[in-house]
Amino acid sequence: QVAAAEKLGTTQAAVSYYQSSKRGEKYVKKLENNSLVQSKIKDIVDGLSAGTLSNVEVTDNLCDLCESVRNLNLINNTH
Repeated sequence: QVAAAEKLGTTQAAVSYYQSSKRGEKYVKKLENNSLVQSKIKDIVDGLSAGTLSNVEVTDNLCDLCESVRNLNLINNTH
């Protein structure tokens, strides 16, 4: 959680909070059940774990993931 938080520019507590589904539980289920989203997440996690993604590539991949989530209407886009 600490390493993920550092890479994402957030705190370990925030990562823990989301992992324990204390926030966004209904959206988490939608994301977990979507194979495209899961594939993109796996690619990002694997790249971060292996250290093979640059900061720019991580950002690009996260932007691509968010765009996919929006296009699939998996979350309420209120922002």
